[in-house]
Amino acid sequence: MNDYQKECQEVGNIPVTPKPNGARHIVIDTETTGFDPYKDEILQLSILDADTKEMVFDEYFRPAVMETWPDAERVNHISPGMVANRPTLKDRLTEINSILASAETVIGYNTPFDTGFLTAYGAKFPNGTEYSDVMRDFAPVYGEWNEYYGDYKWKSLSVCAEYFGYDWGNTAAHNSLSDCLATLHCYVQLQNLFAKEKAQEVTARPSVLGQLAEISSNNRSNDDKLQQNHRSSPERNPER
Repeated sequence: MNDYQKECQEVGNIPVTPKPNGARHIVIDTETTGFDPYKDEILQLSILDADTKEMVFDEYFRPAVMETWPDAERVNHISPGMVANRPTLKDRLTEINSILASAETVIGYNTPFDTGFLTAYGAKFPNGTEYSDVMRDFAPVYGEWNEYYGDYKWKSLSVCAEYFGYDWGNTAAHNSLSDCLATLHCYVQLQNLFAKEKAQEVTARPSVLGQLAEISSNNRSNDDKLQQNHRSSPERNPER
């Protein structure tokens, strides 16, 4: 942990008041200078209200330590010049934490990546927060098996969005706000899919229950006959 992260942690430890009427279910996405939360920095953070689809937070940040990030820039197209006059993450951290303080559910695409970066820089998620990772939920739906890991292969947000027919419109992937909107679309489609599968299971269940009820009825009928025969039998022990 570098000195700047320690400063962010100090700010993050300051108690905050939850944002009035704050979003209870949020979608988050970040763009970063790289993959290491203890070396790289957050360049953009977006937070979307999953219930209303309204943008709750969207900001570019000026890194406090990193000066260039050529590999990441080729992907997210965020240059040093674009963020030179933006606030640092620490400048907006209290506001971010006041938003997170109301959250009951955090939805993302590779959610641990985003939450890992945020917590490394002082963001605080409430105890009991539920996390939903669309990437991991989508993997078995897409169904491409990874022999090496012995699990379904994780697919990119672009693949997931295409699978569920998402229209990016004038936006593109690797902008955190655009990714939030695409992630929410995929999340809703997955929930609809899971609900449909569950409904089909429930619909099929009565026939099984009916069979069980019939078996139970037959068993009771057989028990009644056995008891009747037992009562009429001369071998019945009267002292029993």
